[in-house]
Amino acid sequence: MTNFKNKLDDMMGDTSASEKRIQQQVRMKMTQPPSPSKKRMWHIPVLTSFATAVALLLILTTMNSPLLSSSNDGRGVPYDPLDDLYDIMALRGDDALSTKNYTLFESLPTIQTLEPLQYIDNEAFMLQGESFSTVIERKARMYDEPVYEQRDIVRTQTYTGSHLPVYNEDYYEVIAVPGDRIYLRDGQLTVNGEKISSRLLKQYADNDIHIAGGYEQVLNAREYLLLNHFPADNSLQGATIIPVHKIYGEVVGIMPQTVAAEVQPTSAQQYFDALLYALEFNDGDGAAAFLQQGYTFPYASRTGEFFLEAGYRTVREEGDKAIIHYDFGREQGTTYTFMMYKTSDGWQLGPNS
Repeated sequence: MTNFKNKLDDMMGDTSASEKRIQQQVRMKMTQPPSPSKKRMWHIPVLTSFATAVALLLILTTMNSPLLSSSNDGRGVPYDPLDDLYDIMALRGDDALSTKNYTLFESLPTIQTLEPLQYIDNEAFMLQGESFSTVIERKARMYDEPVYEQRDIVRTQTYTGSHLPVYNEDYYEVIAVPGDRIYLRDGQLTVNGEKISSRLLKQYADNDIHIAGGYEQVLNAREYLLLNHFPADNSLQGATIIPVHKIYGEVVGIMPQTVAAEVQPTSAQQYFDALLYALEFNDGDGAAAFLQQGYTFPYASRTGEFFLEAGYRTVREEGDKAIIHYDFGREQGTTYTFMMYKTSDGWQLGPNS
């Protein structure tokens, strides 16, 4: 009983005083003659064991409680990403990581006019003899709620934050979303305890495409698990956990290059987007046209994020000036303000006045 008693003491505090009171009451009962009107029929030894019985009952009913035990099996064998990282980077360097099958995009809608959060991807491809680009849609509330779903096709920044990289030249598919419990070990992937049934995972299984990674966790509020949407056969592909601000947006349609060539910015906000696009996607080529002479963008390391965060900005025009303000709606949150100036050719970014 000592072990049981010690565990009970850990849970409820020392019960010695209570036990002594019970034993004292029992001894008093034993020295008193039974009342003629109330003859006790139960045995005295049961009373003397009352406290111990309570302890035993409590311990037995809580043995499976997380308070006393855990489903955690303790330390495991850690996944080492270095070899897989080297192999994936080698495949990428040999242009053997992806085999893009653009015919899969034929089922996407053909878009003629861009919505405010949409933009044209800078990669062109041929479908039935005509040149197209994909249309990508940024998400309005990317920091406040899950904005992507399983099977969404997305573009990303080149990113190696989870040790297994994604590349901005490739397309990726969303495999798991915030709150999903993912398990990946030795190429075996489950989400919420189940294997995923999808065209992409069937392609991986049928074409000897191995999934690299080692995870056993619940995805955080702004994390997604991605896999290459166009994997090369007999290749190694990293299952990468990526934060939402490293995802450039969802592929929502395709646009003929003849139409895309006619899309030009008109408003101050569109010119600001064109500047961010040139800085982030075109290595700065063409960005000078959207900047006042001698002025440089003040947050060079965040151009991609400002581009993605368009849903959090407001624009107020005051004559020949336009004030662009980013506000993420959080207490103690950082805000950013930019000033655009009207010119004879459009709008340019300049210093805040």
